[in-house]
Amino acid sequence: MIAKKLKANIFPNFVFGLYIALSTVQYILGSLNFRERYFVILFSPLLVNFFVKIPDEIRKYIIFFVLMVFVGSIFSSINQGYGSLIYLVYSLINLSLVIFLFKKKVSEYVPLVVFLLFSAFVVYQSTLLDNINDIFPESSRNSISWIGLVLCALYYLLAFLNNCKSKSPFPLFVLVVICILASGRSGIIISIIFFLCYFLFNYTAKKKIWYQITKNIVLLLVFIFFVLNYSYLFNEKLDYFYSEKFQNKIRIILTKKYLQSLDPVSLFTGVKLNTIAVYKQYNYNPHNSYIKCHIQFGFMAIFLIGFLIYTFLRGSLNKNTFFLASIYGCILLRIMTDKLVFVENYDFVIYFSSILIHTKLNKTNIISQTETSDQIFL
Repeated sequence: MIAKKLKANIFPNFVFGLYIALSTVQYILGSLNFRERYFVILFSPLLVNFFVKIPDEIRKYIIFFVLMVFVGSIFSSINQGYGSLIYLVYSLINLSLVIFLFKKKVSEYVPLVVFLLFSAFVVYQSTLLDNINDIFPESSRNSISWIGLVLCALYYLLAFLNNCKSKSPFPLFVLVVICILASGRSGIIISIIFFLCYFLFNYTAKKKIWYQITKNIVLLLVFIFFVLNYSYLFNEKLDYFYSEKFQNKIRIILTKKYLQSLDPVSLFTGVKLNTIAVYKQYNYNPHNSYIKCHIQFGFMAIFLIGFLIYTFLRGSLNKNTFFLASIYGCILLRIMTDKLVFVENYDFVIYFSSILIHTKLNKTNIISQTETSDQIFL
């Protein structure tokens, strides 16, 4: 019985694992051509998900997101040029991957394995390089915390989808460590918030709540003991964090300049960043995914971002989805400080987690309760 289940799930686990592994490699190689050409070609077969039955529980959400990116890409192309329509295909691949995750049984251990391999790579490189930014030649240390957050979040999100909520906090320990090694302020702050949310809100009905609280307190005290006794290992890495603290003047200026450049036309079409002088010295990087959303999808970005906020609020008001919503909230906070989604490799995480919250609140069981993810290790 188990052998049949393993065999049946090899293909979806392999496809998903290949996607997230290559997404990580793309950051390391730092080539946009690698993303735009090879990803579109290699994963375009995922678009077949649009032509077969979409699960009823997620159909209306998929239709909403497809409408947003389709109409938004048309608006954006007016100002950005018709070449931007290529990103529509990329968005549809991300949405196809969302459908794929809900239709197939993908194990949470797939992103966990990729996460641990990536973390080992970061730790190893940090011992060899004087500047952690050199890990990603065309990016920065901020990519380390982002990739780590996405892979770690996927581990818990897929556990929720597979009806296996009680998962180990070990990946969160690792996430905090690699974010400290990366020295990025937003990465450190978000990883700690994620870490604390697990210990405060991740309780299930399967075991006595006081047992879980006691276990979490013990684990938390062990981690604090480790940090206090081995803090010297991170002193150099935390110098940047302490010196900069919460100063974010550059990002505030960039956001302010973008909003000031809006007019009745660009509100619908998005603004070309090369028309805003201050962006040139920052390589036309808005340092904010919500601004990038407006650049890529124009006026539709307002509805898209509004839906993301609504999803977070709805999930936060229900005790059964509070931890799930806290994971989602960490992702929404993280993308506020960098150009990480809309349109990038991990857009599907935003769509997937928002739909997952709604399906859990609607009390739908995508996966049979009798099939738990602990039975599948591929």
